[in-house]
Amino acid sequence: YGAWQVLGVFKEISGAMSARKLGDGFLICCAWGVLLFCVLGVCYVYLRSAWTSRVARTSLLLAATVPGLVWFYGLFQANHYYSLGVRLVQMGNAEGALPYFTRAIKLNPLLTEYHQYRANTFATTLDLTTQFSPTRGDTDTPSNDYARALKDFAYVLKYAPNHTALHQNTGQLYYAMALQASQGAAQAKSADEFQLFSQNARDNMEQAKRAFQRSLVLDPVNEETYLFLTSIALMERNPAQAQAWIDAYRRGPKGVTEEEFLEKNRHNPRMNALEAQVQKMRFSVGK
Repeated sequence: YGAWQVLGVFKEISGAMSARKLGDGFLICCAWGVLLFCVLGVCYVYLRSAWTSRVARTSLLLAATVPGLVWFYGLFQANHYYSLGVRLVQMGNAEGALPYFTRAIKLNPLLTEYHQYRANTFATTLDLTTQFSPTRGDTDTPSNDYARALKDFAYVLKYAPNHTALHQNTGQLYYAMALQASQGAAQAKSADEFQLFSQNARDNMEQAKRAFQRSLVLDPVNEETYLFLTSIALMERNPAQAQAWIDAYRRGPKGVTEEEFLEKNRHNPRMNALEAQVQKMRFSVGK
């Protein structure tokens, strides 16, 4: 039965991975071949011990350890589902990755990294249709990707509040939601609808700013955080604040004196492009 389970999971994973290179297929086969060998080896040891032992206590002891082995196999399987989800995201198939993250969480709900990555994937798909989807983690009520992502981030915040990427990723979720709401406002068919979307965009953008600023406390060298904060200031038509974030990035965090690091910050092409937008905005405002 154990061998059948392993072969079933191997077939599912190898099919989802769609290994197009001989090397990828070989690595997958090797990994799962080793696992199958280990499962068969454990089964052989257990059956042989139970068959050759003349003491009932030995058989009972072996039987008592089976649930522990099943539990450990579940953790192993959860990690493989998680790895498969990550790989699918890297291949551009975020939608296909979500069921595997959910299965990993079901097998090992305590590992915050699984929740974190699923939340990030929800921020990518960001399907705002409210519907019941067990493959997305719904257990009793319908939801949407925005609410599901916030729920996963809340779990990470509760059990790993100092996770370095938590606030950065939460900020990106709010930022993406603000952009969607802005698009909704641009396509609004009535004044009330425009007001609703506009307020939603403002609220989410404020949440994004707060999350990015909290992120800088834990990770003051993250280039992406400064880029997001600068972009938000530009969208708010606040060139002074945008320039302040650019200057803060170029100065580097307090206490950092490594010249190579600071030189890279001073000549970052992405920051230079944003600064050009700042200067253009200042010129248009002054004009």
